[in-house]
Amino acid sequence: MSRFCSQIQANIRFQVGNFSGSRHILTLALTGEEMNDKFNRLMPESEGPALCYEISKPISREGYIENSLNPAKKVIEAYGEIRLLTYFTSYRGWEEQAAELDIIAYLEMGQFVTKMAFVNTPEKEVMARLIKKPMIKGEVKFFPEDRLQDAITWVKS
Repeated sequence: MSRFCSQIQANIRFQVGNFSGSRHILTLALTGEEMNDKFNRLMPESEGPALCYEISKPISREGYIENSLNPAKKVIEAYGEIRLLTYFTSYRGWEEQAAELDIIAYLEMGQFVTKMAFVNTPEKEVMARLIKKPMIKGEVKFFPEDRLQDAITWVKS
């Protein structure tokens, strides 16, 4: 196993607990400079059923699996729903295989999405998300960059 894979395994920590008999808490911690340098990142505001992403790098297949699909599956397993926020700080597009995985994810997990917020969304992504909107059951909202905190509050409420 490569040093990079070992470090990723060492830096991913899942903690699922049962509180008050019914509420599940999921804490996902992704740390390590290599992870943050290579992939887009989960924001520290991610908690409970809400996953918040900062997009500042090209969206790669490997990064999409590690930082999007795997955490989303864990959240859905723990909560039976997922709320997503995507904050575009710098948009550099998608690798073809990552874009294909995104379509599959919408089809497989869309029924569990209760809220989706997009912040500072490039026009190309606005159209793509609107086309995919019928694949999810929840609300979709777009926010300008200066309303990032409003978007975080909305997606977590």
